[in-house]
Amino acid sequence: MKFLIDTNIFIPLEPTKLDDFSQMSKQIQDLHRLISTAGHHICIHESSKFDILRDRDQERKSIRLNSFGKYQLVSTPKHSFEFVVQQLGEVSNKSNDWVDFQMIGALHADAVDGLITEDVRLMKRGDKLGFSDRIFSVQEALNYLKRFLYDESFTPPPSVRKVDAYEIDFSAPFFDSFRDDYPKFDEWSRKVKREHRSIWLIDGDESTPYAAVCIIKHESSEDYPAKNLEFQKKVLKICSFKVASNFIGFGYGELLLKSVFEYANSNDFSYCYLTIFDKHVSLIALVQTFGFYRDIINEQFRDVFYIKSFSPNVLDSENLGSLEYNIKFGPHIIHREKGNTFIVPILSGFQKVLFPEVEEQLSTLVGVNEAGNSLRKAYLSNSSIKAIDAGSIILFYSSKVRKSIVAVGVVEKAIQTENPDRIARLVSKRTVYTYNQIEELCRKRKVIAILFRQAIILKQPISLEKLIQNGLLKMAPRSIQSISKEVLNWIH
Repeated sequence: MKFLIDTNIFIPLEPTKLDDFSQMSKQIQDLHRLISTAGHHICIHESSKFDILRDRDQERKSIRLNSFGKYQLVSTPKHSFEFVVQQLGEVSNKSNDWVDFQMIGALHADAVDGLITEDVRLMKRGDKLGFSDRIFSVQEALNYLKRFLYDESFTPPPSVRKVDAYEIDFSAPFFDSFRDDYPKFDEWSRKVKREHRSIWLIDGDESTPYAAVCIIKHESSEDYPAKNLEFQKKVLKICSFKVASNFIGFGYGELLLKSVFEYANSNDFSYCYLTIFDKHVSLIALVQTFGFYRDIINEQFRDVFYIKSFSPNVLDSENLGSLEYNIKFGPHIIHREKGNTFIVPILSGFQKVLFPEVEEQLSTLVGVNEAGNSLRKAYLSNSSIKAIDAGSIILFYSSKVRKSIVAVGVVEKAIQTENPDRIARLVSKRTVYTYNQIEELCRKRKVIAILFRQAIILKQPISLEKLIQNGLLKMAPRSIQSISKEVLNWIH
């Protein structure tokens, strides 16, 4: 695999003087070691030279340009650069924006498998073009590489805990960023403690006791500033939402959202919303991925409201495809009338990782690993099935232990290939497989790689016996197979 590094990663990796060292230097060096030891490659884009050429320190510039020779250089083909310009707009030749577009273009051309950067603006641009799964911060890349290339285990957190606000130490450094954003944060925290406001908490470690926190509130029409929603319906506010920087890359953001969606679904909320400053690019990208839309600006605090509806109407049902429908109103809501339906046998080992809540029968808050934490997942199979379209509904059948349908997903994308690097690029942050396992699958025959969104975990799995009794299946499925809409409607 090939990983492209931005200039802000190259400089600490190739210091010319003490000033080049940063707090992240050790992490970046660890990153270099992990990639190199695994036999993969760090690349630099040839356009990054223009970042270096702007340096007025001639000696430092000369040393850095010489250091380029250590790395494999990549370029962006004209058609890929033009695609990026078409999507994001014109830029001046050899400017900083032009360099960003060149690196995003390298992803579009599949010249590299991933891009590692600390540039938030570059991440945001890449996300607009659908490359969020292939763009990593340093911390994300470290966690990903340890799991994906080395299969290094980490101590899993306990499940998400629901606690009362008074149990939390709001003076902890974890909450300093909230104080920076909101001058009255301490006054507000005293208020929520007295109200016994509900908090979802993922525990951290000795140095960072709180890995992730989400604070919620049942909203009222008097409190909510946007008047375009029907307030005879229930509204849930996410008051605070944060993952600690050293715990980024384990899917904790999606795990917290999973908690929010499960709670909203169980308690019949029609809407959910939160406010976010524009500078929190990663959080904005996360919530928009799950159907939150930008609504209004709070002029007092200069933050923006992001709203999600759980209440589709007839026009939504008619005009939206199956995948778009699930993104906008799901995850628990699926469109049964559009898209094909497939049953997918899954072995117990992969089921435990992908759907840990099925094993524990507790809730969707188990938190064992990134693939289980996330709502966006990937599944690989050597099935000979020809094609699975985006928007298809997939029913996961536990083939060994439970012998039941246990979960429902909605397909985002599926490909068939014998190229392990192509699969790795596709599944990147969301797979249960290591790179070695992907290679092993590809040696057997073509692999179908399915990206999907977890929609529903069946609280009462539907047994094979019941499926056969009702004439929906004749025998246990041994491979991925298409099934009729009648089966899906009966299951629903």
